[in-house]
Order: sequence, then C-alpha cells, then structure tokens
Amino acid sequence: MISRELAFVLGLSFFLSLFPLGRTILFPFQIFTTWAHECCHALTATILGGSSIKITIAANGSGLTHYNIVPNRIKKGIISSAGYLGTSALGCAIFYLTIHAGQPHSLFTPRTLAISLSAMMGISLLFWMRNALGFFSILLLGTALASLQYSDFNRYTQTILLFISIQTALNALFDLRTLFTLGSSKSNTSDAHAMQKLFILPHWFWSLSWLVLSLFMMYETVKITSSR
Repeated sequence: MISRELAFVLGLSFFLSLFPLGRTILFPFQIFTTWAHECCHALTATILGGSSIKITIAANGSGLTHYNIVPNRIKKGIISSAGYLGTSALGCAIFYLTIHAGQPHSLFTPRTLAISLSAMMGISLLFWMRNALGFFSILLLGTALASLQYSDFNRYTQTILLFISIQTALNALFDLRTLFTLGSSKSNTSDAHAMQKLFILPHWFWSLSWLVLSLFMMYETVKITSSR
C-alpha cells in the first residue's frame, strides 16, 4: 500500500513539474517547502543563541533567513546545513505520521496533523516572518491546512499531507540547481556557497552531501514505515 501511494505521489510530482501549468499547481507546495527550509535555519539559529532573526519569502518562491550570532564557524555551518537537512527531516516526519495517522496507538489523525502544521505556521508568523508577501502567503497556506477538516476536501487530507511530505522530504533533490549554478549572484548567496566560505570544500560537495543524506532519510523512513 505504501509503495503504491509513494509511487503515485512521486509520479504526479514529476508529471506536474514538466508543464508550466503543473509548476503553477506545485507553487503552493514550493512555498511550503521554502517556509520549512527557512524555519529550520531560524530555529537552529535560535537554539544556538542567535538574535534579530527574521524570514523573508520572495515572489519566485525563494526565501532568506537573517540573523545575528557571535562569530563562530561551527555554529554558522550548522545553521547553513539545517535548511536542507531539517526540511528533509520534517518531510520524513510528516510522511511517517501521515501513513500512521488514525491507526491504533497513533497520536495523530490526518486532521490533527494538518492543524499542528497550521499552528506551526502561525507561530512562525509571530516570531520570524518579516515581509508582507511571506506573511500573507504562509497565512493563506496555514488557513487552507486548518480548513481541510471543514471542507469537502476533508476526505483527501491524508493524500494532501502525503504529497506535502514528499515535496518537503525531497527538497534537496528538487533543488539540484544548487549543484550546477556557478557565478551568479543568486548562487553566491546559497547555503552551499556559505559552507564553502566557512570550510573551503566546494559548494557542490555540500549540495551533493545534503542530497545523499536527504535520500537516505527518505529511504529509511519508507523502510521503517513499511516494516510496521
């Protein structure tokens, strides 16, 4: 059952990504992934003693997290890596909880999981989101998730959450452009380039490492979920 669901979601994601209309349909999921990515940066920076933390989301779906922290190469490296790896971990967690939602001994149902994600989005608006576009786009997504229980789409909540989990968990895979962008102003501000400045190793090494770890996390999650 899990294999069929996973194959369907992966196939649908790939199919939609081939066409302009499909990419438009996927855009809200891209915004969700960007939100998760930047919140992982922000949460890690907070845990490590950062201050003046703020998140902005641009119209093209990209995001940026600003923070101040005492100069420390290790801390900055952890914060930079937290974006991709934290997002993949969140996607895996959503996948696992979605598959088991409503089963005996499960703490979540599809409805409570959707509401929990909506609440997390609301909290991020209060503490970190600092531009109007980011604020209203995340507010809209959070409201849409929370309203699933009251709409005709309630029966599809589990499928929607599964789709979100795949899009989020494979964030590093779907953002392979970081492996190949060279010299542009955008690429020079990527997390991989930040790691290159901190630890000398080239940006593609960090991008590839995050990709491999993301795929490994997803593989292990599917294996554990299937075994149970």
